[in-house]
Amino acid sequence: MSVDAVTAEYLVNEYGSALYGFCRKLTRNTADADDLYQQTFLRLLVMPAAIDLDHNPRGFLMAVAVRLWHDSQRKCARRDRIAPVHAGKDVDSVADQTRASDDWAVRERQNDVQAAVGDLPDKLRVPVLLYFLVGRPHTEVICPHCGARTDGSKPYCANCGEPLTGVAPTVQPVAKWPLIVGLVCFALPIVYMIVIAGILMFVPRFH
Repeated sequence: MSVDAVTAEYLVNEYGSALYGFCRKLTRNTADADDLYQQTFLRLLVMPAAIDLDHNPRGFLMAVAVRLWHDSQRKCARRDRIAPVHAGKDVDSVADQTRASDDWAVRERQNDVQAAVGDLPDKLRVPVLLYFLVGRPHTEVICPHCGARTDGSKPYCANCGEPLTGVAPTVQPVAKWPLIVGLVCFALPIVYMIVIAGILMFVPRFH
């Protein structure tokens, strides 16, 4: 059973503004946002299954809009492959819309990943953060039994097989030369401006 007129009117009144704002962010174009907004509710009227108003109808509406938007983007890409658009303005418009969709998808994915990492226990969250933020594949520890470096996320030393319970991870010091180079590059223009200003202050005295 599809969505009836009463339910559709309720969804428009309750979630219409949020959905339209979402369409504007997704398309970055008023005309496309209007079309996507209307197509989303039209799709609800012809869907074989009714929407469950007790299970996040707002998210369901946005999911329908995203699906329609991606379908339209694929159709545009297929049409351009068959008959390429030569007008530079049209090409830029399609590219901007595609980037908007991709940017939104990336932001949503980043939020999901951050939430998932935040829910991990410390034993799992620390290796994940070290891998993505520091570029280390795992936390290294020094085995107290054999003195070798080994993977701290494992319960036993890979070298001697002894347990690693209570061993703290070791973090290699971060190289300081990039910071020093950055500070020098930042300070040189300032020093140069101060020297020039000092010279200009004394120039009029020689006239």
